[in-house]
Amino acid sequence: MAIFKKPAIKAEGGKKKEIPRGLFQKCPGCSEVVPEIELAQNQRVCPRCDYHFVQPAKERIQNLLDPDSFVEMDAGLKSVDVLRFQGMASYKVSGRDHGFGRWRKNYPHN
Repeated sequence: MAIFKKPAIKAEGGKKKEIPRGLFQKCPGCSEVVPEIELAQNQRVCPRCDYHFVQPAKERIQNLLDPDSFVEMDAGLKSVDVLRFQGMASYKVSGRDHGFGRWRKNYPHN
């Protein structure tokens, strides 16, 4: 049993500051918080540990090509079954059963 008690320190205000989403990202490689602007300038690579963040396809194309030089062609192009594959189930049915059609929800242009 202690003779003296340590006084409790209470935080004042209790309000937490709101930080807008998308300003910072935590690096999984070094656990540092990296500003989004710094990541964009460094092509989505952590400046502290060289961890490579996921880079969207459109951003990668913008980094590789000259500005306004990319023209998308054949956006509606779809593959066909040239060999007329005869399996237990058709491609559409087997793809749907295995969950291959889920990605189409995120990409409405397909």
